[in-house]
Amino acid sequence: MHYVCMFIWRCCFRLTGWLRFAASLVAGAQPCLRCGCPVYKIPVCNRCRNENLHPVIPLSGRCCKCGRELLTEHELCMECRRSPVLCFVEKAFSLFPYVFWYRELLYEWKTAGDRRLSVVFADELYRLISGTEQLCSGGIVLPIVPVPPRPGKIQMRGWDQVRDIAVILHLRYNIPVLNLLRCVRTVEQKHRSRTERLKGLAGTYVFDSKSLRKPLPSSVILLDDIMTTGATLEACATQLRALGILHIYAVTIASVQ
Repeated sequence: MHYVCMFIWRCCFRLTGWLRFAASLVAGAQPCLRCGCPVYKIPVCNRCRNENLHPVIPLSGRCCKCGRELLTEHELCMECRRSPVLCFVEKAFSLFPYVFWYRELLYEWKTAGDRRLSVVFADELYRLISGTEQLCSGGIVLPIVPVPPRPGKIQMRGWDQVRDIAVILHLRYNIPVLNLLRCVRTVEQKHRSRTERLKGLAGTYVFDSKSLRKPLPSSVILLDDIMTTGATLEACATQLRALGILHIYAVTIASVQ
């Protein structure tokens, strides 16, 4: 009787798989954003994901402050030498640069609203975090503080990308998430120039008294989707430092070079 039940279960499992495959064919395949191969679940195939999204640990050839790729510099990039932005952020890490097909991938996620990519990015971020010594102390990942969305974003778009990633990291990998900050800015950063980004963030992020709990950890990971100038990360880190958090690291999916 046991073998009969197992046989029936396997047949049902295979039938379910074929039905899902047939449904994907009916829905139509879309080309992988990088290589053009047909994909049915997410807009990037497994091969391109393994070869181009998996972070290489340890991260080499990166600026020791902002985490951007170095060209001919040593330790610090030219931006961090000439006009450093990150002060309270001890070091920033990112999966990949915001260029070429990576940029298209972020567009599919953020603008086109393909939330299936949230799981992909969360898994790759966990690889980065768990494999980096500063972010994973004694095998325990530091608590995550997501950069909060601007007022009205969730009501307008229906979801927040950074919150999606934070929730997945918490549910799949049991990483603590601390919603310590609240954004009071209404203007999107992408509509501002570099100068406006650097000067216009005073008072943008404040403590969220509803989520503030003591005692707070001494080290946290500040999570955001894209680092452009680093001004947003630094503004958030300034508030976290005022709360008494001593070590603040930043992790983003992409960084503008």
